[in-house]
Amino acid sequence: MNEPAKKPGQLPEGYQPRTPEIVSMVEQAQEAKMKILEETPSFRIAQLPEFEIFGLEGIVTPKGKKGSLRSGYDLWRKLHLSYADGDLNSPYEVLFRDAGAIPAWMPPEMCRIHAAGSYRDTGAGSFPYMLFAFAVPGGKTGGYTTVRFPAGTWAMFSGLDMQGKEPGDVIHALRERFAQWLSGCRYERAQDTEFEMYGWKNDDVFTDLWFPIREKQPESYQPRTPEIVSMVEAARAPAAAMRYVLAAPHTLETERLIVRKFRPKDWRDLQRIALSNEKSPFADCDTAWPTDSKGIKKACKSLSDGEQFWAVEVKASGKVVCFVNFNSMSDDGTLNVGHVMNGDFTGNGYEYEALGALYAYAFEHCGAQRITATWTLADEEKLAPLRQLGMTITETFFAPKFRPDPDGTTSQFEACRLRLTKEDF
Repeated sequence: MNEPAKKPGQLPEGYQPRTPEIVSMVEQAQEAKMKILEETPSFRIAQLPEFEIFGLEGIVTPKGKKGSLRSGYDLWRKLHLSYADGDLNSPYEVLFRDAGAIPAWMPPEMCRIHAAGSYRDTGAGSFPYMLFAFAVPGGKTGGYTTVRFPAGTWAMFSGLDMQGKEPGDVIHALRERFAQWLSGCRYERAQDTEFEMYGWKNDDVFTDLWFPIREKQPESYQPRTPEIVSMVEAARAPAAAMRYVLAAPHTLETERLIVRKFRPKDWRDLQRIALSNEKSPFADCDTAWPTDSKGIKKACKSLSDGEQFWAVEVKASGKVVCFVNFNSMSDDGTLNVGHVMNGDFTGNGYEYEALGALYAYAFEHCGAQRITATWTLADEEKLAPLRQLGMTITETFFAPKFRPDPDGTTSQFEACRLRLTKEDF
């Protein structure tokens, strides 16, 4: 928790951006913006777009043996000390050079290097702590620990009024402010993650704390004990615990969704999913769906009769926005899962929430030992929730497209296979 040694815009002496870097800066300027929901002089509530961080990680064990990391400060000291002594190739200095610029949605006074804690489960008596930068065009993430966060709501508590004080004292005070605020508002913590955000203003460093939050579940919601089948925490996923309730046979409920079998009357929503899929630039990387009313009604009836097909319904609207298929299960417990999302609802975290519940259900009740998924490598939007759930790419390969090109030939696309084991979930 040492103070960052560099100002937010400071670059190496003589730095001249090359043309590709300038292009990256222009691309970054077109990123999604931070949406302020509430703001006071001491804090703000904001919607952030999906983002990824990368950096240098240590595992903190407050009651660990001598020589182990007992606090985040120990990692700062370990990585920052040689830089303070003039070592321009210290881990901190290398990370700073690899960081690139700050995201376009961040306030311009923020620095390039920050710290994050408790973004994944490392077991009792420990937590992960990382000095990180935001992954942006032009940054170099290779060789670093990376963590992806979904679009969501964050509480940002400002330490600007305590500028000049020791960062450790500021962090302690901001945690107390956050806890007091949380006790009397409509929000709750979405997970244990905490960001120590450093900025530079009035020729001095300041410290903010950011916390992921969500609106509280209605007090009227009280699941009966027999309904509660599993409360599964996704240790590798940087969002909150995966919670689902088995409300009826083949019906899962999460905070915002009902995941259930298809019904014939779902055909209109299924048609919207099919039409959205046809608009995707990757439509020819999958089997073509019918989009006419007669064809989609027949398809919906077939899905209703199958045991492996799941409809993801949004509680608030009653609309089915996603189709999930338990494609096949091998003798060794490998379950292949595919899904298609209505693009109009992408970015709300529904894929992550629904697939998280279904993965938990598959591991707990279906005998799955690992889950795989296959899709085109270029579709980052669809791969994002899979990665966030802890899935990793195990191989890439070229496969023929499912539809011929205009000239009648069949070209290929680069596909990838992802995997997540029960132990890693």
